[in-house]
Formats: sequence, structure tokens, C-alpha cells
Amino acid sequence: MLKFNFKKILVAVTAAFCVAGSSSVIYGNTIDMNLVYDGANHAYSAEEVTIKVNGDKITNMDVPPVIIDSRTLVPVRAIFEKMGAEVTWNDSTQQVYIVKDNDIVDLKIDSNTGHTNGLDFKMDTSAKIINDRTMIPVRAASEALGCTVGWDDATRLITINEKGYSNPVIEVPTNSSNGNSTTTTATTPKDNDIQLTGVNVPSSTSDKEIFTIKASDVIEKYNSFLLGENRIVVDVYNADMGIANTNITTTNSTTVKSIRSAQNQVEPVKISRVVLDLTATVNYNVSLSSDKKSILVTLETNKNTSTDGSSGSGSTAVDTEKSTLNNLTYDSATNTIVLKNLNGLKENDFSTTDNYLLGNYKVTLDDDYHNTYGYGIISVNNNLVSNITVQNTTSGNTQFVINENAIVATKIYVTDAEIRIKIMSPRDVYSKIVVIDPGHGKTDPGASGNGLVEKELNLQIALRVYDLFESNNNIKVYLTRANDSYPTNVNRAKMANSIADLFISIHINSSTSSLPNGTETLYTVHATDVSGKLTSQIAAEYLEGYLVKALQTTDRGIKNRSDLIVLNQTTVPAALVEIGFISNAADAEKLSKDSYKDIAANAIYSAIVDMMNNYSVR
Repeated sequence: MLKFNFKKILVAVTAAFCVAGSSSVIYGNTIDMNLVYDGANHAYSAEEVTIKVNGDKITNMDVPPVIIDSRTLVPVRAIFEKMGAEVTWNDSTQQVYIVKDNDIVDLKIDSNTGHTNGLDFKMDTSAKIINDRTMIPVRAASEALGCTVGWDDATRLITINEKGYSNPVIEVPTNSSNGNSTTTTATTPKDNDIQLTGVNVPSSTSDKEIFTIKASDVIEKYNSFLLGENRIVVDVYNADMGIANTNITTTNSTTVKSIRSAQNQVEPVKISRVVLDLTATVNYNVSLSSDKKSILVTLETNKNTSTDGSSGSGSTAVDTEKSTLNNLTYDSATNTIVLKNLNGLKENDFSTTDNYLLGNYKVTLDDDYHNTYGYGIISVNNNLVSNITVQNTTSGNTQFVINENAIVATKIYVTDAEIRIKIMSPRDVYSKIVVIDPGHGKTDPGASGNGLVEKELNLQIALRVYDLFESNNNIKVYLTRANDSYPTNVNRAKMANSIADLFISIHINSSTSSLPNGTETLYTVHATDVSGKLTSQIAAEYLEGYLVKALQTTDRGIKNRSDLIVLNQTTVPAALVEIGFISNAADAEKLSKDSYKDIAANAIYSAIVDMMNNYSVR
């Protein structure tokens, strides 16, 4: 349900401050207003507070920042979407989620405990619903994402700077009365605070995989752990983040693809965090150097180097773990694995598995050829591929696992002399590509009502559409999610832009009233629209027409919605279907039936096929 922008706005769609008993008057730089929170009215009179994010002033906020009990609360969406973050709301738990790159911060209304990637942090004030708006403590939320927050008392200016900015950090107000007077001091490290100064990485592919986190003085306390299967996390206590390059892409490692660092926590104790993003799970050891000023992260790879001796211009050497690779090269100029065809292999001896949602693509041979090609890892590190693992499956088949930096496809060419597995962008392999997006997921359930949950319905219908396309050789289909996971809306749009000719997001509508029913389709006009080719509006018209006819629902028409991330951040034709209302008993009863989902999926499939047949997409 996208009617209220995933509830991201976290407010009613009403004029600012237009709630019973509330009003706001701004005289010059003074704000006089009534604040409604904690079940009571509070008179508020204070000089206006302005906010800059990365140097850009935030304007047109529907509610101004306010200072309550010496702490500054800001409107969540206006601030964090300016950073490119995504904000979602879980109504049942009263929690707001801020998703930025690989970090998730969640805050619960009236709770002084927040979470960053599942780890607790404490705040000296809590998020609140004020005048029907969700307001959050600016410093706690920003610093949880690794930003710095400053306060200029003379200009009443709050500055929020993302990683990489070097502006001096100045405390937000801590001694004031309703924000009318403040005492400010520049933040300087405590006597026992140290600073992380850098991360040393292997200087060549033949070096041992040792990564050194350097500090300005003795490290008294640190903690390390494996987050998921592919992130080594090192937390250094009583440490300021002073690493200049906070996002390092490694080129001389087969197991670490990038290193990220940030100020993870400021209160009650400073914690600086360094994260090693792995290409696969490996054994590792974390230890302190003899002078206690460095932390050594050692990966157990036993690295060797192997080539078949025939790599020429445009080919790359093969760096491997315990490598036995033979009779192959990687042509970096054409992104091609080149195998000597010593076993008389034919094209039908190869099968492929596209695990793009897991970040890999597998090419599997029909038998065990490890005596021909061996085992090991080919280090690539380009825009498409991180590395390629040559292994045997549990069934004994030789397999090439392409670990992706971006979604890829392949073409396999077989001659009597050699086999060429060419790794390409899907757009260079398929003439028509559609990305199907089941809206919401995981911690963002979407709407719910009449015993149904939107994220589940979206996925059930999307999987049906996907299955229909799997037998269509003319249009390649991808999903943004295939289970109860949550790709951010920004990443859904990025995925579409990178590979798709068409993006369709599937949702179920909802209303505060049980009366609205029927189907509507949303779109927005793109600057990239080309007359005579498929556009978002044309896509919306096709989808609305096919769905209404097939489902016999109320036709609510197509609507131009420029406020939705999956529509306004896509550059390819994009439409969002609201199949029915989960809040309407009659619609919900239909949506609960598998036969109805089948009809909806078929209508979406047919609409896509017809529009892509009738209009050029490139």
C-alpha cells in the first residue's frame, strides 16, 4: 500500500499543525506555537532553529525543529531523506526505521533505547509524536548513522554532516530553558580518548591477508564479532573516528572487498567501528599489536598464485586460496573466463543458476573436471565481478561461482579448442527486461486489515507473475525480493535503473475508512521519457486497464505521484499497482483467495507483454 508513501511520512495528510487545539505563528525568527505531546498541551515560544545537512539548508519542513528539555527534536523524514536515507514506520510497534546504505537505525516512540544494526544505544531523550508528527532526537539518530552534529548558538543553526566532513563538532544545546538560552562548548576528546587514524591493507595480491587498524595511542578495549556470514566487525572503545577514507575498496584481497569505518556511538562511551565486508565466510583472528596501538585482523587464506603460463595482453593472473587452478585464464578486457576444452565439452554440458538476490551467478558443468581445471579463486574486482570461485558441488560437478558487484548474465561459447564464459550486463544479453517489485517486506509489513498483511499479498502475487515470465523467452524477469526480506526503496530503484527496461511495483491499498475499494495505478513523469517509446504513464494505463477488466473491480484510474521513491528515483518506465483495498471487507475477501491472486498475476503479466510488444523500450 503506497497511498501514504509506506506511512513514511508518519503523519496524517493535513496542513502543518492543524490538529485540535494546536497553532503556530512565526514572527521573524520567533516561533510561538502549541505543542501537543504526552497527552497534554505545551506552550512553546523560542527562536527559530535552522538545519543544514551536508551544507544544504533544509526548507519547507511541515513542522519546525523544537527544543524540549534541552534536547533538539526534528522531523524525521525531512532530515534523513535529504541524506538519501529511507524512512519507514511500523504502526503496530510504534517504531521508525531509518535505512542508509547498509545501516538500519530504529527508534521507538517514548523509548530512550535505539538500535543500530540490531545493537542497542542509549539516548538522553526519546522520539515523540508531536502535533501528529514523528519527531526524533537529532544528535542520537544522526550519530547512530555515523554523522556529526553541530550547534551554532549565534545563528541557531544545527549542522548535520555525513562521514567525510571535517567541520568542528559542537554540542547541541544542553543547558537551556525551552530553547531560549544555551551554553555551548566545542567538543574536544577526553584525556583518555584515542583516535583511529587509518587501516593498512595488503600491498599486493601475494601478501598475507592482514588488515591493520591503527590508533593514535594505546587501545584499552575493543570487541570483534562476525555479523551475518560476511562482515567482520571491530568496535574500538573510547575512540574518535579519524580515518580519512571511511570507505576503502580493496584490490589486493580475494576475501575482503571493502572496508567501512564510522563513529558508531558517542554516548555513554565513544565507539568507533570498522567493518570488513567479505566475499565469503573465512576463518579469521583479531589480535592486539605488541605496542597495543593497532588491531590486526588476520584472515586464514594460505594464499598462493597460479596461472597456466599463457596469460597474454588483457588477461589477469589468478590469485587463489590453496589454488590448484589450471588450464584457464580470465580475460579482464572482455570479462571472460577462458577454459581449454580438453574434455570435448559441448554447450549443453553447461547449466547456469542466477542467484542475483544472493549476489552470485553459477555456471555448472555436467561432471567432475577438477583434474582439468582445479580449485581456487580468481580475483577480478571490477564493476561487475568481485571474484570467481572454482569449486565442486556436493554432487561432484565442477562449478564456477561468479561473486557479483552488480547483477550479471553470461553467454557461453564452445569450440573444439576452448570454452569462453563471457560475463555481461543483463542489458547486453536480453532485449527486454522487467523488474517486478513486491512492495514492503520484513520489518515493513505495509498495510494490514481483515486478517491480511500487505507484504505477504504483494509477494504472493509477484511470485505468480515471475513464474509466468519464466516460460517467456522474449522478456527476462527479475524480482527485487523473493522472500520476506527488505531491500530499501532506493535500492529497488537502483536495481531497476541498472538493468531494467520496465519496473512494476505491486501493492495493496488501504484507507482509514472501510468504504474505499477498487484498483488504481500510480506513476510519475520522467525526464527520460521519449515520445513514441514506452513511458511510465503508458505502463500505468495498460496495467490499470488489464487489472480492472480481469478483476471486475472499481476503476480508480491512474494517478501521477511524484512523491514515491520507487517512482521518482527510477529512470526507466515505472508504475505501481494498488490491486485492491485491504481495509475494505469485500476487497480483502477476494484478495485472500488464491484464484483471485492468479487472475491478478495473469492480468499484470498480460499487460506487461502487450505494452512491451507494442512500444519500443530502448
